Amino acid sequence: MIPIRVKIIKDAVHGDIECSGLEMEIIDSPQFQRLRKIGQLGLSDLVYPSANHTRYEHSLGVMHLAGKIGHSLDLPEKDTKLIRIAGLLHDIGHLPFSHTLESVLSNGADHLHETNAINIIETDFSELFEKHDIDKDAVKDMIIGKGKYGNILSSGVDIDKLDYLTRDSYFTGVAYGVIDLSRLMHIATVDDGIFAFHEKGLRTIESVILARFMMFSAVYDYTTKRTAERMLFHALDAMDRRSLNITKLLKIDEVDFLSTLRQQDGYTKDIIDRIDKRHIFKTARIITKNDLSTEHVAKCLEIKDSIYQLKRIENTIAKELNIPKGYLILDIMDYPKGIENINIKKYNGDIVKLKDISALSRSLMRQRWQDWRVSFLCPKEYRQIVKEKAKNLFLKCL
Repeated sequence: MIPIRVKIIKDAVHGDIECSGLEMEIIDSPQFQRLRKIGQLGLSDLVYPSANHTRYEHSLGVMHLAGKIGHSLDLPEKDTKLIRIAGLLHDIGHLPFSHTLESVLSNGADHLHETNAINIIETDFSELFEKHDIDKDAVKDMIIGKGKYGNILSSGVDIDKLDYLTRDSYFTGVAYGVIDLSRLMHIATVDDGIFAFHEKGLRTIESVILARFMMFSAVYDYTTKRTAERMLFHALDAMDRRSLNITKLLKIDEVDFLSTLRQQDGYTKDIIDRIDKRHIFKTARIITKNDLSTEHVAKCLEIKDSIYQLKRIENTIAKELNIPKGYLILDIMDYPKGIENINIKKYNGDIVKLKDISALSRSLMRQRWQDWRVSFLCPKEYRQIVKEKAKNLFLKCL
């Protein structure tokens, strides 16, 4: 149970969210209030106009689900308190435009926000945690998916995903993310530090995997959103790195940062203007997994996470086709993942992986892999020449 209730926050997804005194101290801090203007879904509002929800309400939702799962698992009150705090703070380190800017600053990696969160807890919340006798290290471990309860916050099906799938579905108007949260809470188990779901709820877990698959197709990997975010990535990458200081970025929100971007000149200004006016690059050519050898697919996945290699190939193709630098963009999809770390507790007590007992989950993963692609993006005036010649030039660069 939560300590003495001091405040209720009304939430569109979960209804009443109860907050303790300590939680309100965290919520009312400048570091947490900044999340009010850090978007949850990047540039998805270019496609879904109501997708303007933020990491602020998402973090509240994750904290709420942490309390519900702690109660369902009958965890000690002190442990539930820690999981709630970890849920509340897990996104505190996100920069403006979250994963896009994070990829620029970490050369394609995607965990900078976790490092930022750990540093913020250490520098800004240590005194508060000490005052309330909170195990700071346990909270930090949970945020990076470690420790006794780390998988509750970070795994194939965790409280983070359960909130954002439900929330993203609600605010985009896409109905695929509807999840039976109550049932999930009741089939969750923790044995010897292993977070799992009971086999009797297998169909409920499969429904989450299906919802996630459908949300990727309809929202997270929607072409216009991905294209706009690749454009934003290139606009940010073209900026002077001195203007992208992480310490300073963690003190501003997306409203502040957009103002800065609109004051840039040259390429960055042009790309931001295009995004503002929704003049999004077009998809000129797509290469699928079936168009490439196994070696070429492996090379694509390797260069995807290297800004240097990606830009080298983009610039080489653009030069060959007389396209201005920066106006041919490659979008290489991630290797599909998501069900590798879902534990199922069988009726006999054994712990197995979902993919080992669920034909549906394996089928969805195969389909996600079939949907993998490399897209060539450019302004419409270059679309025809890219469509005709980019594939062969790309293969020569691999």
